[in-house]
Amino acid sequence: WEDIRSIRHGLEIKSGDRVFTLASGGGNAMTLLLDDPVEVVALDFSIPQLHLAKLQAACIKYLSYQEFINFVGVQNMEPEERVRIFNSIKGALEADVREYWNANTLDINQGIINCGDFEQRFKIFAEDAMNVALSPNQIETFLSMGDDMNEQRRYFQDVIDGEVFRRAYRRLGYWSFKGINTDIMPALDYPNIFLQHFLNKVKTTPMNQSYFMEFIFTWKHGVLTPLREYLQEENFEVLKDRIGRMKWLHGEMMNYFKTYPTLNQPKFDAMGLSNVTDLMTLSNHNAGYQQPSYLLFHCKAFYHLQVTSRLK
Repeated sequence: WEDIRSIRHGLEIKSGDRVFTLASGGGNAMTLLLDDPVEVVALDFSIPQLHLAKLQAACIKYLSYQEFINFVGVQNMEPEERVRIFNSIKGALEADVREYWNANTLDINQGIINCGDFEQRFKIFAEDAMNVALSPNQIETFLSMGDDMNEQRRYFQDVIDGEVFRRAYRRLGYWSFKGINTDIMPALDYPNIFLQHFLNKVKTTPMNQSYFMEFIFTWKHGVLTPLREYLQEENFEVLKDRIGRMKWLHGEMMNYFKTYPTLNQPKFDAMGLSNVTDLMTLSNHNAGYQQPSYLLFHCKAFYHLQVTSRLK
């Protein structure tokens, strides 16, 4: 859920670079292939996240574009058809990945990019809170705006903004930050911070270019806004051709870096460490700042913390 456009801008990946990133669900990690790195090493501490990433990678490798976006959950598809597609490619998966998804067919049924805890929180918001605060026509009109930012700002002020909407958005902020790691992130009033950030960004960010906003408001992909880059048809064949450059690893980031000098591997040219603070301890966080060439900046695509590094 970090804005991959900001990540790519910060990393400045060049053709032939070797890149390290956190795997997460795989979408952003695989998008980095569009910049033509020779290898993308994607590490994650979460085994389910890695299983999701590896299944998406297999889908890109073995399916057609239409099968891919239908299966992962961009478009509607009968659950039985998704299971059929999974069965057609599961033989190409590693045994542990295959066993995981065999045991989680309910997630396959709804589309694997929609099955995460974060995504389910957005579903509650879209179906319950937004349908109370706004009409479907108001939501569609708002998400179609952005070509004329003055018009977008006026529509938001005159039609969207109000106490019912603000209460709904604060509720989303509460659920989004519930369980936040306060070992690093301070215990603040995140619902109101979340709302205030949106109120600021709506003045400058075109709604019709924000897939984040479409998903948050409607729980849909690519109907009113562009799809995420790795889901776009024009990028599919490039990703299919380069998907073999992905290397998925399970592990804890700081332990991986500590042992890296013993692995006799070439250096990384760029590193993307997005939302790494979610699971890090304070001691690991502080140790990271002692490493050379780290750049910390706030990359604000409707509020998130982004850590990237370009190694010179």
